[in-house]
Amino acid sequence: IISRGANSGIMSTERAWTESERKVIRESMEDVYDMFLDKTLAGRKRAGVTMSKEKLLTLAGGRVWTGRQAKAAGLVDELGTLDDAIAAAKKMAGVEGKEMEILTLPKPRSFFERLAESGGAETKVPLASLIQGFPEIPKHLRHAETLLRMSNDRVWLMTPYAVEIK
Repeated sequence: IISRGANSGIMSTERAWTESERKVIRESMEDVYDMFLDKTLAGRKRAGVTMSKEKLLTLAGGRVWTGRQAKAAGLVDELGTLDDAIAAAKKMAGVEGKEMEILTLPKPRSFFERLAESGGAETKVPLASLIQGFPEIPKHLRHAETLLRMSNDRVWLMTPYAVEIK
């Protein structure tokens, strides 16, 4: 490793942080958290909720809240679905009755696109996770992993049957 500067190796996984690097990381985390708190307070103010930073710190502090708990604590105004949020955003933008295109990113991949992502013999496709909830599919796709493994190899012969030894 060649580095130049007091904290140039801060992202290295080869060694532990120095005290100087630890200080930089801690300060960076605190800055991000302060920005989050400021944005939260600004959002609450826009919603007509007055909250001091001290009050927010007693509620926040790295806790995870359920939606109902957050609403009861005054951290959110409403609970709803993604469709509710889209409808509210359309209303705020003044395009309430118009049909809008919703672009979901990253684009969801189909089952077969995920199956085809295998990179050859070294990569195993996690079929169990892909077909979870479809108990009848494994028997129909028993050879899919083998076929995907062989995708980079020349196949000389494949028998049209399978032998099961029980």
